[in-house]
Amino acid sequence: MREGYWFSATLGFYILSSAEGKIRGEESVFLVRAAAWDEAFKKFLAVGRREETSYKNYLGHEIRKRFVGVTIMDQVGDVDLDGVEVSSTPLFEEDPTITFDTPLDPDRSVPGQCGIGG
Repeated sequence: MREGYWFSATLGFYILSSAEGKIRGEESVFLVRAAAWDEAFKKFLAVGRREETSYKNYLGHEIRKRFVGVTIMDQVGDVDLDGVEVSSTPLFEEDPTITFDTPLDPDRSVPGQCGIGG
């Protein structure tokens, strides 16, 4: 039985303050599995709504994360997703001291976490 195709989407959010209005935007990439484009789109809408939240900051102002919409959506396919790139962000960090011959050691990486998952 086929479970469908993998789809990726970039969802847009606004972070709003009761005192200052929109204080920043945010884009997050999510994956869903669906049989068709329309079904995937509906799932992404549900994900975006699920991600909305609110809290009070240290000044007592209410902060809300509001879902704006699906900004990019692609069908990834019916593939094994182990190691598949989902998102890429250009950093535009110039440093002429780093050259083709500069040694790099990715094994010493210390990854951070977003605080999601179980």
